Amino acid sequence: MEFVTVKVDIANVREGPSTTTRTIATLPRHTELVVIERRGNWVLVEFAVEGVQTG
Repeated sequence: MEFVTVKVDIANVREGPSTTTRTIATLPRHTELVVIERRGNWVLVEFAVEGVQTG
């Protein structure tokens, strides 16, 4: 299992791999995420905010 950590003050988690898709969560620095898939520069992750979500 691969993990990544938010390295900016606040990261937007989106529905899809585009800045035009809806933001579904904002995560603070040091939040640990599980990598599900990589798409170029985009990473599909799983995180626990109000239940388990992906974005």
